[in-house]
Amino acid sequence: MRMRYLAIGLGLLGAFTGCSAKEPSGGKLAAAGDVIVSVHRARIGKNTDGAEGAPKDAPCLGVIVTIENTSTTRKIDYEPWSSVPREKMNSAQDDLGNTYRPLFIPPAVFGSKPVARTIYPGETIRDMLGFEAPVEAAAWVAFELDAGNVGQSGTINLAVPTVEIDREL
Repeated sequence: MRMRYLAIGLGLLGAFTGCSAKEPSGGKLAAAGDVIVSVHRARIGKNTDGAEGAPKDAPCLGVIVTIENTSTTRKIDYEPWSSVPREKMNSAQDDLGNTYRPLFIPPAVFGSKPVARTIYPGETIRDMLGFEAPVEAAAWVAFELDAGNVGQSGTINLAVPTVEIDREL
């Protein structure tokens, strides 16, 4: 099953080789070393939980990502993207050139505060990212995540077409 995920991931990443300003620099799945990060679900909802950085009841984009350790021998030290200091927070941009501020998701959304933890070989966990909601005219939103959070160097690029974002407003 590991090879199937890698093949899908490489296919999605390969589909965006030679990107232009109209194409995202990643897909819904990205590999970084022994880690596969994918968009599990994205939705726009009102800020009823008090996400820091957005007015109450403002539309916010929540993105649940899945982090899978595909190694059979190596554990991964994971620092949640949802709890990094503001100056190291993730970035998001759409195909129209708009950038979206990251939002700090309060612990109540998770039921508890996300904490650094070890992801053992074959294990999969989830994290949630928060951003300002994209404009209606955007075709996709791309996310740039620090690969250092999964023990790798560089960045992890993910993108999701806006037609696949659930709208719960």
